[in-house]
Amino acid sequence: RPELSRLLQSTGSFYPDESPILNTGISDIDRDYLCRAWPELCIPEFPSEARLRDCGIVSNSEGTLTLGGLLSYGREPQKRLPYAKIMAIRFPIGELEGGHRYLEREEIEGRIEDQAKKATTFIKRHLGVVEEIFGPISRPNPLLSATQEGIINALVHREYNLPAQIRLFFFDDRIEILSPGRLLNTVRLSELKFGCHAVRNRIIFAHCLRLRLAHDVGLGIPTMFRLMKEAGLPEPEISLIGSEFKLVLRRYK
Repeated sequence: RPELSRLLQSTGSFYPDESPILNTGISDIDRDYLCRAWPELCIPEFPSEARLRDCGIVSNSEGTLTLGGLLSYGREPQKRLPYAKIMAIRFPIGELEGGHRYLEREEIEGRIEDQAKKATTFIKRHLGVVEEIFGPISRPNPLLSATQEGIINALVHREYNLPAQIRLFFFDDRIEILSPGRLLNTVRLSELKFGCHAVRNRIIFAHCLRLRLAHDVGLGIPTMFRLMKEAGLPEPEISLIGSEFKLVLRRYK
């Protein structure tokens, strides 16, 4: 069944975030947020059900929200999608992979934008130094920027039908992001750094593009590689482990 799903996704005939979420309705949309995130949609008034359906936020004539609509614009989406969140953990110095000790553990929930912002705040807090100042120009920390790209990549491309959460691990020497789901059948692991691109969740992807959180045409992972190279840091490590996509960003040479 997962293999059939990936095959349909790779042909563009099925997007998982178009799936209807039972027991939801238009009342579950945060109207204020939707109109802030997509102002032209709310002109001259809040969109009709038909227009919401055309935009992929609503799935049918009964007003049931799609998975992408709920995660992008809904109120408390984890009430219906409890695994659609990020588990962020800061491990102590010297703790090895698979260790059980941690300094901080945070369950990051909310809409897609909320999760991206909260995960970034978590990383900023543990990196310590956020920006380097070059004369009058403030330049973002490259490791932070690369990690932000990895977080957005995970939120946009993970498989939301799997009962698993994104895991964000902060070790003394590296940052790891583990995202549920394998690659689509048309994408090879070795091609990702060169911008090979396939959209799994079109509604969530379009939402992140609108908010300028994501890049079009597959620039996210190439941007990570460029940022790490420019900072003189090791190349990002990407791999598939079981049904998870794993990204490792080394903090030191």
